[in-house]
Amino acid sequence: MRLLTFGDSWSYGVGAGYNESWTQEYYHKNKSDKQIADQYAFRSIMAKEMDAEENLDFSRPGGANDTQFRRFFSIHYGQGRVADINIEFEPEDIILWGITSLYRMEFWENETNGTKIFTIPRQGNLFTEMYAVDYFDLDYQKHKCFYDMKHVETICNSVGCKLIWYNFFNDHSFNIDNMLWNGSSLLSQMIQDNDPNDKYHMSTWDDTDRKIKTAKEQKLCNPFSGHPTIEGHKRIAKILLGEIQ
Repeated sequence: MRLLTFGDSWSYGVGAGYNESWTQEYYHKNKSDKQIADQYAFRSIMAKEMDAEENLDFSRPGGANDTQFRRFFSIHYGQGRVADINIEFEPEDIILWGITSLYRMEFWENETNGTKIFTIPRQGNLFTEMYAVDYFDLDYQKHKCFYDMKHVETICNSVGCKLIWYNFFNDHSFNIDNMLWNGSSLLSQMIQDNDPNDKYHMSTWDDTDRKIKTAKEQKLCNPFSGHPTIEGHKRIAKILLGEIQ
C-alpha cells in the first residue's frame, strides 16, 4: 500500500522544522528544505504509522487546486508537463487530497513558458486586482473545483484506489461522500473550533483570520508564515489517522 498526497504547502511540509530559536531570516532560507519536510510533515508521520511502502507526495509549496488537478490528470492520461512523474495509480493506493484556498489560481505565463500561481487579489499586483474585479467569482470557483473533484473520483473508482478529501483552511461543502468532517476544515479540527471563522483564510503569509491566529497562539503554526510546526504536524497526523484507520 502506498500513501499518495496531494495539496499545498501544508502537506508538502513548508516550515515543518521550525523551532523558536530560528530567526525570520533563517526560517525563510530553510522553510522549503525537502529533506526537512520529508522528515517532519504529517504525510511522512502517517506513512510510517500506516506501514505504507512509501509516501508519494505531489504537493507543491504555494500550490493551487488547479495545479494539483493538472498533475493528477497528467499522471493518469500520460500527457502534460509533469516530466518528473512516471507512475501508475494502483488499487492498493490511498490518496489523501487537501483542497486549498479557492482564491489561489494557476495561470499560464508565456514569458517563462510555464505556469504561475497567483492569489486573487494580491495587493499591489495589478493583474490580480483587475482579475478580481472583472473575472473572479467564488461560487464559480467552487463549482469548477467540484467538477474536477468528481473527475478525480471517477478515475479512482475505475482504478479501485481509496480517495479521501478534506479542506485545509476553509469550510466548503462539496456534496461529496468521502469528504472529511462534512466539509469542515483541517484547521478547525486542529484547533478544535468548528464555529465559523471570522473571514476567509486566503492562504497568504499575512492572513489574520481568527483560526490561524489561534493556531499560532497554540504554537501549532509558526509566527512567520502560519505553517504547521512539528507539534502541528503531529496533531494533524493523529487527526487524519483517526479518520483513515
